[in-house]
Amino acid sequence: MAELTIGRGGRGSASGSLVRLSGKPFWGRFGFITIVGAFAILSFYSVVAGWTIHYAVLSFSGQLFHDADYAARFGEFIGGWWPVLWQAIVMLLTGFVVAKGIASGIERFNKILIPAMVVLLVVLMIRGVTLEGASEGVAFFLRPDFSSLTPQAFLIALGHAFFSLSLGMGTMLTYGAYVDRRQSLGAATFAIGLGDLLYALLAGLIIFRRRSPSGSRPIKGRGCYSSRCRQRSTRCRSVRCSPVCSSLLSPLRR
Repeated sequence: MAELTIGRGGRGSASGSLVRLSGKPFWGRFGFITIVGAFAILSFYSVVAGWTIHYAVLSFSGQLFHDADYAARFGEFIGGWWPVLWQAIVMLLTGFVVAKGIASGIERFNKILIPAMVVLLVVLMIRGVTLEGASEGVAFFLRPDFSSLTPQAFLIALGHAFFSLSLGMGTMLTYGAYVDRRQSLGAATFAIGLGDLLYALLAGLIIFRRRSPSGSRPIKGRGCYSSRCRQRSTRCRSVRCSPVCSSLLSPLRR
């Protein structure tokens, strides 16, 4: 809410709003830092978005399931020039939308892409929770484990909140600059937080649709590709692989 308030009061960029409200150019430096942070985040968001487009093309073309060794294929993919090409395409598309402006570009495309994303998430969620053994995955995802509530867990949750809500990077501040003065910032803040929570729940139900056959806890990261990754990819030589990796991939092979 603080960022929305500054943005609506300043009616400018992340840097310009701070200068306008404070009357001192010094505060514009903090706004500039948020802009730099946004560019840094874009540098890897565009890479992951390129991966997404690549796998979407493979899926729609029917090539995704030709080889069951998805880990080895991913290792080969990121080791070549294709990720650079897909990232360039993502940046061109992003630049095209941004160049159209707020109303004709970002707002118009969001009216199409956001509802489409919600429909896609709901379809994937319904498919996920109807799979065999889905109840165990849902229970693992939603059943609270209060023994894990450590100071580190609170820090991780706080970091996730900052990241998923784009706090401290000028996004909410810029959004606030376009909020109508008659709009309640409290209601807008509540809607943003509720939407973020609902998207997270949908994504969780999709990801944790089932547990591994061995009953192991899910692992994070892309370091462990499979139980054979040390022979297939040099990226896995620095980590300890286990059969759990291949068991987590087994639902994808079915």
